[in-house]
Amino acid sequence: MEKFQITLAENWEKRIVPNGVQIISKSGEILQILVLSNNITEAEDKIILQELAEKYNGSPIVRFELSRLNFYTTTYTAYGKEQSLFSTVKNGHQIKIQMCGKCYETNADIRAMVDSIVFNI
Repeated sequence: MEKFQITLAENWEKRIVPNGVQIISKSGEILQILVLSNNITEAEDKIILQELAEKYNGSPIVRFELSRLNFYTTTYTAYGKEQSLFSTVKNGHQIKIQMCGKCYETNADIRAMVDSIVFNI
């Protein structure tokens, strides 16, 4: 059984990557979803995200609900690109959803795809 399902928006391409998928638009926006079986705690997950935010001068860590789960999130610039990372832990699996900048708020396709995710873990 797959660890999650997602409904793709029209004209987006899905690529399988280790532990998840990358979904890419024709104009270059990227949505990446990973489910890692690394058995970390929520507190450890938050520390990892905080370290990333500090490394890339990211926004303060906040809680945000996506796909019916509570994630920690930060927005930062790495390699010249603004990115947002949402991270949570469910049943010992670390779930990471990464996207361009503030795409969840500004890109209807990304919002619809993220909102369609159903996790099977």
